[in-house]
Amino acid sequence: MNLRELVPGWQDLALCRHYEHGGIGTFYNTSPDKTELAMMRRVCGICPAQPDCLAVAMLEERDMGKSSRFGFRGGFTARERYALSKRWRYNDEGGRSDG
Repeated sequence: MNLRELVPGWQDLALCRHYEHGGIGTFYNTSPDKTELAMMRRVCGICPAQPDCLAVAMLEERDMGKSSRFGFRGGFTARERYALSKRWRYNDEGGRSDG
């Protein structure tokens, strides 16, 4: 996926924006407990914006080290996105291919 393939207005579809228990700030907690992590995985698992959210997170973070990432984005923790980034290669248009 590249940035041109994002669903227009995908942020408005994101379920985390409308999450009532702690709001979107819950998803940017740097050290969620197991209960919060399970809840975030459930919310992202049914979210229509999840693919776009992950694509944007990966593109924004593609040159960042492990310690520069934060939050739960696109269904993954910062540590999981870092590990995923090691398996992805990016092209000049902001797209990716599995590597």
